[in-house]
Amino acid sequence: MLTMNVDCRVLIRLRNYLLIRGACLASVACSSTASNRQPCVILQQSAQCVAVSRADAVVSSDAKMMSPAEAGYSYLYVARPYAQQRSVASRVFVDGKQVAELGPMTFARVKIGGGEHVVTIATENVQDRQISVRGSQDTHIQYQLTESFFSVSPETKFLERSEMKMKIHRLEMVAPL
Repeated sequence: MLTMNVDCRVLIRLRNYLLIRGACLASVACSSTASNRQPCVILQQSAQCVAVSRADAVVSSDAKMMSPAEAGYSYLYVARPYAQQRSVASRVFVDGKQVAELGPMTFARVKIGGGEHVVTIATENVQDRQISVRGSQDTHIQYQLTESFFSVSPETKFLERSEMKMKIHRLEMVAPL
């Protein structure tokens, strides 16, 4: 009888030790992030989003005021204002040169010279979008990824200055490349 009580106590201690160790490992695994992820809050829910470089507060504030560019230049604003596909980045190219990398709920402001330019937005496993823009005036593009059951489709649309200003007010600006 004595050995049975000792064996039961040992088993209970072992079980408790394993439960505590398992809980600790699970909490560490859930709280650590992959190297290309960063914590984000979308619609008041904590999540993990793709990591993109953020602009400093002064540059971001100036961009959100939508100040005009210097003579001979204009600004291209590209916003990704929604949270779909939060684990992938969207790369923005102007005339074949990468100028920004967008995550969900971010925007970029790129200075472009006069003339015609081709803007390409590329996201992994999604068809690229190409848009022609003129560098003589500011251009405002909204890029959205729409999720269906088994696919993701990209959509772009031009916005008026006032619409873009309202959208970027709540977004974070990415650092230029």
